[in-house]
Amino acid sequence: MSRIGVTYDDVSEAAAKLVLNGQSPTIVQVRQFLGTGSNTTIAKHLKAWRNQHQHNAKSIKSEVLPDSLTPLLESLWQNAVDEASHQLASKQTKWDNKRNALESMLASFEFELNNALADNETLERKLSLKKSEYDVLLKELINLKNEHRQFKQRARNIVQQLETENIELKRLLGKK
Repeated sequence: MSRIGVTYDDVSEAAAKLVLNGQSPTIVQVRQFLGTGSNTTIAKHLKAWRNQHQHNAKSIKSEVLPDSLTPLLESLWQNAVDEASHQLASKQTKWDNKRNALESMLASFEFELNNALADNETLERKLSLKKSEYDVLLKELINLKNEHRQFKQRARNIVQQLETENIELKRLLGKK
């Protein structure tokens, strides 16, 4: 049975546990924590989680933390969000570049395949013509062999007739 993909709840739980351990959740850390999931799916859920928790974090901070730490933590949080966004954008760019390269290779292979198919079609037409020419020449050869056999037989008959007439001529000349 196939596994359901990574859900928002999975990412939310992983991100919360990472934050409790003093870490800023990144796509890589969440994926390592979960042991599965595509970067794209995790990034989507992590972004939603950050947006939700960014608003929650401000209200929690004001209740739990001294006011002097709030700007520092907000700055730290913003740096973490910016770094994660940068890493995501970098990975997205790399993925886009790889996808574009693969699409380019695919287009090149399709072009080569179409050329090969066209060449194959041309060669098949030429082969068909050559087979037709071969069949015509083979018939001509068979006819020529038959004619040659007939001429040889006529020549033998003529030689035999001449020999018979020569013998008759010698006999007639010998009587005189």
